Amino acid sequence: MLKYIKSSTIICCLFLIACDTTNNKPLQIKFSVDSTKIVILGVNTTNLYEIKKALDSNTVDPRLVLVTQISSDKDSLTKEIDFPGSLFLFGDSILFIPKQAFVKGESYRVATLINTQFAAPLEIAKGDVGHQIKTQQQVLKKE
Repeated sequence: MLKYIKSSTIICCLFLIACDTTNNKPLQIKFSVDSTKIVILGVNTTNLYEIKKALDSNTVDPRLVLVTQISSDKDSLTKEIDFPGSLFLFGDSILFIPKQAFVKGESYRVATLINTQFAAPLEIAKGDVGHQIKTQQQVLKKE
C-alpha cells in the first residue's frame, strides 16, 4: 500500500511539473534608446492586466519597480540613492520614467517583482521553496 501511495505521489508531482504553462520568457530590463527611461519587456499577460488595473486606480505599490543608483567600484563612500519615478504601460511593456534624469557614467540597479512567483512547480517538487519572493534584478550603466 505504501509503495502504491509513493508511486502515485511521484506521478502527480511529475504531472504538475509538466503542466506548468507559465510564460518562461525572461524579463528584459534596459534603458530606452535615449537613456531617459527604463523599459521592461517580456511582462506576462496576467501581470500586464494587474498592473493596468493598479495604474488606473492609482494603487501601484512603489516596490513594484525599485531603481537605485549604485556607487562605482572606485567610489566606496557614495551611498546608494533611490530614484523615484512613475510607471506607464506602453503596449506590452512597462516604462519607468524617473523624477530626475539619470547621470551619465553612473550605474543603476533595477529590482522588480514583475513576473516573479513564490515558487515554480519544479522548486516545490524539489522542496526548494524559499521564505520570500525573489526580485528580478538588473544593473544598467548609462553611457
